[in-house]
Amino acid sequence: MIEGVHEAVISEALFDEVQNIVNTKRRLFGQKTEINTSFPLKRYLICPACGRKLCGNYSQGRTRKYSYYHCSNGCKVRFKADFLNENYNEKLQELVLSPKTIELFSLILNDVNMTTQKTGFLNERKLLLKKLEEQELFISKARKLFVAEKLKYDDYSEIKKEHQTITGCLRRIGYSPK
Repeated sequence: MIEGVHEAVISEALFDEVQNIVNTKRRLFGQKTEINTSFPLKRYLICPACGRKLCGNYSQGRTRKYSYYHCSNGCKVRFKADFLNENYNEKLQELVLSPKTIELFSLILNDVNMTTQKTGFLNERKLLLKKLEEQELFISKARKLFVAEKLKYDDYSEIKKEHQTITGCLRRIGYSPK
C-alpha cells in the first residue's frame, strides 16, 4: 500500500472489502436456467427404479460420444437420450388442441396483454401527474419569492411563461388533475 497525497475517493474499509471479494477463490453457486439441447428432458424424467430425477451425460464410445439419461442416485438405470427425445417429440406432435381450448388460450393472452398495457398506462399517468405536481410546486415557490421581493418581475414572468409551456405540454400528453 502506498499512501496517497490526494483525498480518498472511497473509504479504506470499502476498498479492503472489495479486494477481499476479488482475491478470494470462492465459487458462486446458482441454478442454471438454460436448457441443454441434447437433454431437454433432464430433471423432468423420473427414474423407474428409485423415483429420483434423471440427469443427462455423454458416454465416450470408440468413434463418437453418445448421450444418455441416467439416474443420479447411483442405480444402473440409463436410457438413450436420442430415443427418448424423439419419442417425446412424436407424442407432442400427436397432441391436438380443441377449438374451445384455442379460444381459451386466446382469451387468456388477450387478458394478459390488456393487463400489461393498463399497468403501463397507469404508470405513465402517475409519472405525468408527478411532473405536473412538481411544476405547480415550482411556480408556487417562484410566486412566494416574487411576493417576498427576492425575485424580479422579469425573472418571475419568464419562469411563469416556461411553467405554462411545460404544463400545457404535459396536459396535452395525458390526463390533467384540474
